[in-house]
Amino acid sequence: MIDEPSQAHYTEFMRIKKAESGQALLLVLMGVVTVVVLTLSVVGRSVTDISVTTQDRESVRAFSAAEAGVEEALIESVVGSASAPVVIENTGLGEDGRASFKTSIAGFPVNPREYLVPSEISSGDIATVWLVGHDDQGVLTCATGDCFIGNRLDVCWGKEGTGPGSADTPAVSVTVFYDSGSVSTSRIAVDPNPSRTGENSFSSPSGDSCVVDGQTLAFSHSLDLGGLGVPVRTGGSSVGGPVAVVAQFHYNSSPHPIGFRSGSDFPAQGRRIDSVGSSGEATRRVEVFNIFPQLPSMFTSAIFSTVDLSK
Repeated sequence: MIDEPSQAHYTEFMRIKKAESGQALLLVLMGVVTVVVLTLSVVGRSVTDISVTTQDRESVRAFSAAEAGVEEALIESVVGSASAPVVIENTGLGEDGRASFKTSIAGFPVNPREYLVPSEISSGDIATVWLVGHDDQGVLTCATGDCFIGNRLDVCWGKEGTGPGSADTPAVSVTVFYDSGSVSTSRIAVDPNPSRTGENSFSSPSGDSCVVDGQTLAFSHSLDLGGLGVPVRTGGSSVGGPVAVVAQFHYNSSPHPIGFRSGSDFPAQGRRIDSVGSSGEATRRVEVFNIFPQLPSMFTSAIFSTVDLSK
């Protein structure tokens, strides 16, 4: 028989043992939860890494497919219209055959009466607006019926907000090439900066700012082709009449935009290639403006200079 002190000791001992057992169970549970959380974290990170790697791989494949579409379009000589582009497609590309592309080829500008040159140009660079159409081989022709038949067009240039008094304000010289049995030219030069006109003898712009293809340009000058001695085209299949207007920038050290607009339609100035590549769930798009060839800037600067050449 256990006496009362021993009984008390035994009860206290059993209480302590139960408390220790509960603490041990709690520690075991906490350890299990920690292991589970760490395992799920590692698994989740691995799944995320695999997903990101897969997406990156698919994105690269999709971009490569889009570029392949551009390359194939550059080989093709066809030119669609803005409303009815030529579409080429290819599927089953890549090692696993998952990549594909869909590429459209269309003439630009979309609005045939406004042509904003795709890239800005610096001093000495040129921009050309063709007034004669090109066939599928790039040969000048009016047989397609899209040659320019107007008598006036506006040259617009300069970033919006550009002031006329800056030393960096771009001036522009314009050469009109035309066919009158042989290729002839007529030239005019315009400078918005009045402090330079006494030295360079350029004319002042005939207009203020103008909008071309939704972009506001700082300066404008209206060209009267008849007033420059350029014969006006009356239609037909011959090229006789204006062939191209070539504008060249002067004085600006930073690039500026330039565009042309008219009340008559311009022919297509090149091809807009819009290629969309796909691979899995990834898609990538590449847009290229393939403008028709133009004369080197040296040709307009030297051959048609109005002053004596010097070395």
